[in-house]
Amino acid sequence: MAANHTDDGLRQKIEAQINEYQENVSKFFDSGNKSAGARARKALLEMTKTGKELRKKIQDIKNTSK
Repeated sequence: MAANHTDDGLRQKIEAQINEYQENVSKFFDSGNKSAGARARKALLEMTKTGKELRKKIQDIKNTSK
């Protein structure tokens, strides 16, 4: 596969969202911080959206390399 494909920063974006989720879910479960629970849910939603974008990007690259 050609090395000139790019993920447009989606991998870094999802990694940042995962880190944000982990931080907030820990605050929610360990400290009972209800606001952190809302932020954790928001991060999960954003990860879903980014995951769909990344999935589409991967599929497009895969289809064009045939």
